[in-house]
Amino acid sequence: MGLEHVLTKLRSDESVRGYALLTSSGRPVLSFRLPEEVMSRTHGTLQVLAASLRPVNVIADEGTAVLAHLNSD
Repeated sequence: MGLEHVLTKLRSDESVRGYALLTSSGRPVLSFRLPEEVMSRTHGTLQVLAASLRPVNVIADEGTAVLAHLNSD
């Protein structure tokens, strides 16, 4: 499944409150309805974990965040 197709599905899924594509340093490349508070928390986490990040689900009261590398680029 292509990235564009996945992003379209996320955008139309009513259970998805927002999403973002970030660089390994935590800089946003693309964002859709993701609160700034979440972006700033994620930025710090990615700076620490970027080199060794494996897919992980982070479950919080507000919902679930999925962090994963798309590819090495």
